[in-house]
Formats: sequence, structure tokens, C-alpha cells
Amino acid sequence: MQTIRIDGSEWTTPLEFYDALLQALGQYEGHGRGVAAFIGSMIYGGMLQTEPPYEVLVENVTSDLVQAEVDVLSRALAEARNDRRVRCGDDVEVTLRRVTS
Repeated sequence: MQTIRIDGSEWTTPLEFYDALLQALGQYEGHGRGVAAFIGSMIYGGMLQTEPPYEVLVENVTSDLVQAEVDVLSRALAEARNDRRVRCGDDVEVTLRRVTS
């Protein structure tokens, strides 16, 4: 499984997190910046150049606001992955988690 690390030490807003995540995953033109957009592209495919399996490790996040957004996306991806297993009978090995030091 590919591990993608992104450094959040300079982020102060969730938008900066989403921009860095798009850069790390290789976005196609027009990708949204929010939970629903990432569930669509990471779990159901399209709009990103990086293909599963992969894990994204978000490191060095100091902003409470950004930490909360990373955690929201992490939980939402896990729920969407489980939903896909139930509905489609297959699994997409994609995870995102915040790493604390």
C-alpha cells in the first residue's frame, strides 16, 4: 500500500488542508474542496490521479480548526468505505488519518 504524507504545520484553515490533499493526490481540473467531493473521488473514483490502495498520513497539524476538519474527513471516508462494501460488495483500500507526535 502506498503511503502519502502531507505536512500540515503551516495550515491555518481547512481550505489549505484540502488544497494540500489535492496536490498530494494529483487533482484533475474542477475537483471540489470538501468532504463530499473527497468521498466521491477517493472512494468511488475519478477526479484524482492517485489510485487505491493508499493511505494518507496528515502530520504536524497545529490548528484546532484544521485538526477537526481532518478528523471529520477521516471518519467520513471510513463510513463511505464501509457503505461501499455493503452496497457494492467490494472494498476500496483508502484511509486518511491525522498523525500526532
